[in-house]
Amino acid sequence: MGDTAEPAASVDTVSGENAETNAIRPDSEVKVLFDAKCRSCHRNMKIMGTTATITGVYDRIPGGDWKYHWFRNPDSMVAAGDAYSRKVKADWGNTPHPAFPELSRREIDLLLDYISTVSCK
Repeated sequence: MGDTAEPAASVDTVSGENAETNAIRPDSEVKVLFDAKCRSCHRNMKIMGTTATITGVYDRIPGGDWKYHWFRNPDSMVAAGDAYSRKVKADWGNTPHPAFPELSRREIDLLLDYISTVSCK
């Protein structure tokens, strides 16, 4: 979408004795970003009483720039007839997903890395 490619940063984990748990530091950039942008709806990885989660998201989403378009303007993808966008919306009870046009590619990658591997309770 006009962005230049940005290298993805790694998720900031706790080091030392807790390193094997892959615990996310509470002050890490991705945790702060998730809490600010996503937690209000994706608390405990549930929304609207469903048990659907967003872990394993990389196994489900289309490749290419789909993820950047989705985060920045999901309604336009649904309106354009994108099949996977329509499925996601239907699977979540037709609840609209907010648009985050301000997110950089790096931030989107950080969020997806986080939610694909970590329980966000």
